[in-house]
Amino acid sequence: MLTYVEYRVSGHTVHDSWFSSSLFPSFDKEVAIGENGAARKLRSNMDVMFVVDFSGSMNFQLGYQTKLVELKRIVLKLSEELFAYNIGNKVGFVPFGWGSKSGNMCDFPFVANRPVPVNLLTQPARVFEQYVDIAATIAAIPKKINQFAIPLSYVKKDYCLRESYSWAVPLTSSMAQIRQIQGMTADGGTLVSSGVLLGVPYLTAGTAPRKIMIIISDGIDDPAGISITPRLIEAGMCDKIRDVLSTKEAVGKISFIGINYAPTYNWRRCVGEKNFYLPRNIYELERDLQRAVFEEVGHNVVKD
Repeated sequence: MLTYVEYRVSGHTVHDSWFSSSLFPSFDKEVAIGENGAARKLRSNMDVMFVVDFSGSMNFQLGYQTKLVELKRIVLKLSEELFAYNIGNKVGFVPFGWGSKSGNMCDFPFVANRPVPVNLLTQPARVFEQYVDIAATIAAIPKKINQFAIPLSYVKKDYCLRESYSWAVPLTSSMAQIRQIQGMTADGGTLVSSGVLLGVPYLTAGTAPRKIMIIISDGIDDPAGISITPRLIEAGMCDKIRDVLSTKEAVGKISFIGINYAPTYNWRRCVGEKNFYLPRNIYELERDLQRAVFEEVGHNVVKD
């Protein structure tokens, strides 16, 4: 659905004429100059996917509450605002840690370069990384990929949100569906690229002409030395995601919000300067999320 906001401007000024005479045809003593104009900003319904870090550090304090509690509150508030427009906006929510889970299975959005042993996630993370095919993973975007479907009973607690009570909420216009996040809990490690790639198929399944992914994290991938995320970024993951999210009405938008930390990967380059935020407190977090959601994505049409 396309709607628009129109701005109309009318200007009118009066000037003394420099060519006025009663003896021959000329201008009046005063000349009025004016014109009307309008600019129309196209607005359309949008699909917004929140891709949210649910690692254990989200249980740490940010002001008087935990980061997780404050983030849930803000997401619910923004969802209510989006739905209040009554133009078909939808919201989705994808929690991630070191991967995610679907039922009692691990959910990793990577293409494997060899058969995956069932005990892979009982081994160090560096061993897991050796099984990830970076180029093939990017080529598969936006398909839903899970070649690392390992039962949760075979993984260590820091993987796959095993100890977290959480699940993905597909795009919806139902506030009741989004309120599911209120009961979700966070636990485990962080692998941001796993969350990003998990969110893409949910977002591309939407039908809105504007598609926005908002990535929210409070820390770097762990353990130190794991390079899955930076390798994906350098190989063009963000450009490929933007491409599959783009429509004839708007370029797909990705925003990154790093809560009170300095990312060591180049997320600024990934999402663009205007879509990169580093809030240090609750006020800045709410302000930056508001900007990430409601900053216009579209183009102007000038009319007479």
